[in-house]
Amino acid sequence: MAGMLLICMGWAQALNNVLTPAETKAGFKLLFDGASSSQWTINWPIDDSAMKSPGTGNMIYSKESFTDFEWKVDFKVNANGNSGFFIRTKTDWYCDGFEVAVLDSKDGGDGNQRSDPANGDKLPAGIMDVRTGQPFVAGSDAPVKRSGAIYEIYPTTKDGILIPNGGVYVDMMKPAMVWNSMVIWANGNNIETWLNGVKVTDFVVGSKVFLDRYHNSKFYKSNPKCGEVYPKYPTGTLVMQDHGAGLLVWMRNVKIRSFTPGSKLNSPVVTPEGGTFAGATKVKLDAGITGAAIHYTLDGSDPTQTSPLYSDSTGLMIASSATLKSKAFRANFTASDAASAVFTISGTGINNKLPVVVPEFAMSMQGDRLFITGGSGLPFTADLLTTDGRKLQSHIVNKGLNEISLLDMKSGVYLVSMHTAQWQHSRKIAIP
Repeated sequence: MAGMLLICMGWAQALNNVLTPAETKAGFKLLFDGASSSQWTINWPIDDSAMKSPGTGNMIYSKESFTDFEWKVDFKVNANGNSGFFIRTKTDWYCDGFEVAVLDSKDGGDGNQRSDPANGDKLPAGIMDVRTGQPFVAGSDAPVKRSGAIYEIYPTTKDGILIPNGGVYVDMMKPAMVWNSMVIWANGNNIETWLNGVKVTDFVVGSKVFLDRYHNSKFYKSNPKCGEVYPKYPTGTLVMQDHGAGLLVWMRNVKIRSFTPGSKLNSPVVTPEGGTFAGATKVKLDAGITGAAIHYTLDGSDPTQTSPLYSDSTGLMIASSATLKSKAFRANFTASDAASAVFTISGTGINNKLPVVVPEFAMSMQGDRLFITGGSGLPFTADLLTTDGRKLQSHIVNKGLNEISLLDMKSGVYLVSMHTAQWQHSRKIAIP
């Protein structure tokens, strides 16, 4: 049995080292499957389904080179941990690839090093220093070695806007031994880094601003040609650093997709994909692409960038029958085609009583296990049926993750019927 089925109503509990349907549609592939680092030049040990740096100081290079790409990776560090991610590296990671910093903000050995005063990264008042629990001194230079920063070159600021241009310093790193999500976006010479859902750098390699800042870094002081050479190498490997000396990093959900600059985005994945429902239904839209804005309509018209903006943090609640259309937009790319789904809200439950309270749930399948997550705390029954209605299993689903074994079941299509006394909903699953 292989693959993964992901069905959401409410919020899904993510599975590690697998692609979501939207990521698959967008063209992502895994660079780590949870069991082997075979796509990298060194076999780092596997700990808790993650690659863990061995602490020997060896760098790990991807065996494949990339040009224009979106690289996703979840990571955590130990207390005082220190690492870094490098992109488009040739032979000398120190010179022909710059570093996206990864380190423990609170106790990392050099995480408080400040920008060169010539860069003008002066902190405004009221910015909290996680190290001291007190505000930074207003007017001091921003740290340039926090996670997501371009090491010694760009500090982390909201939306990647430089502080001299009105940007505000942010530190999105979570405490030691807590998982973080990093995205590195390379579109030509335009580079973005995203940490825990916030864009924290946005710059152009080889621009005057980049080179001016680069000249104020230790890289330039060590080898003045490095900054000028880098833009000439638009293709290279990915590198992850083992800093050694007990400064550890763990990495999982390592995913990458290559793209053609300016190409058309993929239309969003709509979950559930439409149908008839007894009551208000929560819908998730996912383009699978960091930084893509999803706009939608509920009257069947084609969405534009002035249409309502979807928020992944709240989802979209459809309370009455509607034709949902959604499109993905991102600067310098062609907008996606519209994804369309028809939702019919019957207004009654199975006993024709109002109001109907519909439990939130998420469903996913991996290997020989079916996972149903209760999201709202309302218990319900989940029956596993054949397509002709014969009941095979019955389970009570409570809040949190509930596991149903599919071991020894024959390949084919089955129904999962979820219901309470007032509500019923069925979904198909396919067992390979």
